[in-house]
Amino acid sequence: MAKREPSDADRAEFAAERRKQLELWQSKLTEKVADLVNGDQWQRWLDVAARFTSYSFRNSLLILLQRAEVVRTAGESW
Repeated sequence: MAKREPSDADRAEFAAERRKQLELWQSKLTEKVADLVNGDQWQRWLDVAARFTSYSFRNSLLILLQRAEVVRTAGESW
């Protein structure tokens, strides 16, 4: 049995559904980013990152999760 080629209407329907899905994902992403940058956790992480500028993103997150109030760590060279 041969596969039939999608019609122009099928292609248009698929494109419309894809556009709708992309718009939904864009909306969710925008909402989540807004929550992140407006929340207290974002400001806390920025404070930690400002104190530990030579640390990687991952290490600054670990500091935030373990002891966000510290100003120096044993690994820092002063």
